[in-house]
Amino acid sequence: ETRGSLWITDKLSHTVLLVAAPNQEGALLSSFVRKSETEVIPSINGEKLGILIKVRVRGNLTEAQVYRDLAGEEDMQKIERHMAAVIKEEMELAIERARALEVDIFGFGEVFRRSYPETWEILEPQWHELFPGVEASFDVEVTLERKGLLRRAVPFSL
Repeated sequence: ETRGSLWITDKLSHTVLLVAAPNQEGALLSSFVRKSETEVIPSINGEKLGILIKVRVRGNLTEAQVYRDLAGEEDMQKIERHMAAVIKEEMELAIERARALEVDIFGFGEVFRRSYPETWEILEPQWHELFPGVEASFDVEVTLERKGLLRRAVPFSL
């Protein structure tokens, strides 16, 4: 939940992201996130309040516990999509926790105030009640720029 809130508030500069390798049971992948940018875009559609959270991540694949070559473009795109899904899940968990506590730790109210100043005057007195109902959507894009020395793993046995 902590890292999810850091993604949302654009306060995550570097981190290591460890995820399950797609299509290989029990294998893990790690990447070093070296740059992350988040944009929070509010919307009002009738009486529905919404937030679009756009996250752009750049990093390097640092380790892959797999027994096949991952250097192909299709494999890298799968890994990037899988990492984006993990980041999205982390943000969803953080938002769920904040909703349960009815606390806007992300500053969504401030984003609405800047984008819709007149409407915010109406929303502000009841924001603590409205916040849990704000619909969140996500657009996460991961780009792995350096793949390191990815080669087919050497099988061994004990």
